Amino acid sequence: LSGGGSTVTQSTVQVVHGTYSASMTGNGTDNRVGIIKNISAPVAGTPVYFRFYMYAAAGALKASTSLIAFFSPTDGNFSTSFHTDSSGNIVSVTAYANGNIYSGAITFTMGAWNYIDEEFLVGTTTSNGGGQLWVNGVSQGSNFGLNTTAMTDVTNFELGNKGFGSGMVSGQALYFDDVLVSSSGPIGAFPGAPANTYTVSVASTPVAVWFNG
Repeated sequence: LSGGGSTVTQSTVQVVHGTYSASMTGNGTDNRVGIIKNISAPVAGTPVYFRFYMYAAAGALKASTSLIAFFSPTDGNFSTSFHTDSSGNIVSVTAYANGNIYSGAITFTMGAWNYIDEEFLVGTTTSNGGGQLWVNGVSQGSNFGLNTTAMTDVTNFELGNKGFGSGMVSGQALYFDDVLVSSSGPIGAFPGAPANTYTVSVASTPVAVWFNG
């Protein structure tokens, strides 16, 4: 998903594990560049866990801006936005599922790989849905009092830059790697899956795995 000079490429410049990562290079004006992954529709009462690694070099993001790096194109009420300070450093996040799961400060190291874990739950009532957010293994907060009953249409997610205008500096890149979607979690650091995840007898298997290399 790219256009107007913004590109998505397979990259060896920054990699967590294996050989490649996904690189999203912005042109400073386009407000959307990323990759989309289809997943199975969530089931009410059964949580879905997402884990992805994200790398943003110092100077890659514009100052005092926001970019939606993780969201569902099929349901605009599901998103995770990162916010920068006056120096372009990521200092806070808003995880949203028809209401804030968590919105506040985080510790995100620019020029290094950071991993994000997020739980999403479609509620069985109008007041027991929501989720929880972890950054680099540390829980930031949770909210399981949200109305997410209509959000069974979260059938795909996008990683990249969906900015308010554009969150990326022209020619700079965001990198994503080791993306995992599972029905058990939090997933944690790579590889982040139980030893028997891929056996036929496991009770909880990943919904989707993306690992290149």
